[in-house]
Amino acid sequence: TAGRQPGRPVMTEPAALESPAPTPALDLGDALALATALVYTAGWAYAYRWFARFDLGLTGLGLPFETLLMYGFWVLRQHWPLLLLYLVGMLLWSWHGAAVRVWMLRTAPLWLLIAFVLFYLAGGQSANARYEAEQATGFGCFPRALVGLQPQDRGSGDLKDLASQLAERQYRLLIQTQSVLVLIRPKRQGPPVTALVPLENLDALRLSDTQTTSRP
Repeated sequence: TAGRQPGRPVMTEPAALESPAPTPALDLGDALALATALVYTAGWAYAYRWFARFDLGLTGLGLPFETLLMYGFWVLRQHWPLLLLYLVGMLLWSWHGAAVRVWMLRTAPLWLLIAFVLFYLAGGQSANARYEAEQATGFGCFPRALVGLQPQDRGSGDLKDLASQLAERQYRLLIQTQSVLVLIRPKRQGPPVTALVPLENLDALRLSDTQTTSRP
């Protein structure tokens, strides 16, 4: 049998080098999705608290996704440090090594919980601050509304008493959704009176100029 010649080196396969386990990458899509969720949380909290001050619920209003996002951007205009903290977190994830990423990944549930709570609280605080500011000016930033109801609805049920008040411009337009007008009648003390007019009962709508400017 042929054997190995003495003194001749033996060729062996090099041992595979062990590489550290890769950490998940956070791409631009993930960052935008997280930012959108945080902004939406702030906007939802703002809308929930704002309309709750008028004894209104979000379910009945049916506000679209875009409106809640707009409210969220209003909140960030006042609470811009939240945006700065988000950007710092993204930079820490992107520019630091695997050890930092692993630590952030392990503690991610805690940081996400803190982030969503902060954005939620910021939305509620902004809504309360705006309500108190608008109440001090008699809600003058909202236009007076001259509303005419359909003839068959003017003398029927709950709309009978409301029809005469609407004609006298005692109400202001708070918001118009796809199905309803939300009107408010400010009072000198206490929360304003709220009235809901379904668009199917609306015959005419005329708005006057506002007395003050609104700063969300």
